[in-house]
Amino acid sequence: MKKTCFTPVLILASLLGNIATSFLASILNLPAFFDTIFSVAITFYAGLVPGIIVSPCSIL
Repeated sequence: MKKTCFTPVLILASLLGNIATSFLASILNLPAFFDTIFSVAITFYAGLVPGIIVSPCSIL
């Protein structure tokens, strides 16, 4: 499968992962940066543009 076809799936998975870890961090009183794990991961794997898409959307 081409990387361009797989990128929207990764963006959605990262967005859901950020929301889940944000919820988990708030319940367990973990540090605030714990909910950015998937934003950093998608930026390293898919590039800057998908990282820029995921980061602001996970805050909403």
